[in-house]
Amino acid sequence: MSEAIGVTDKNISRIERGIQYPKAENLMKILDVLDIMVIGLDSCTLYVQNNPLRNKGLNIINSATDEELELIVPNIDFYIKNYKKNRKKFR
Repeated sequence: MSEAIGVTDKNISRIERGIQYPKAENLMKILDVLDIMVIGLDSCTLYVQNNPLRNKGLNIINSATDEELELIVPNIDFYIKNYKKNRKKFR
């Protein structure tokens, strides 16, 4: 990993042990190497998701036009609400 992000093994070890924090640019490289997508940043909390299906859905939404989103979002909402109501039938 150290080679992939351009730091020493010692730096990685310090980061893993919580002694040192990575620079923002190195954090992004670490997330990329680990194939983790950042899905939000709230105050000082970093939310990440490493779920290929969720990432695919988020990529579709993120690349959609406003017009496409007007069609996509109500359908997603409809299916999620119906799934939650009928969860036992889906198992």
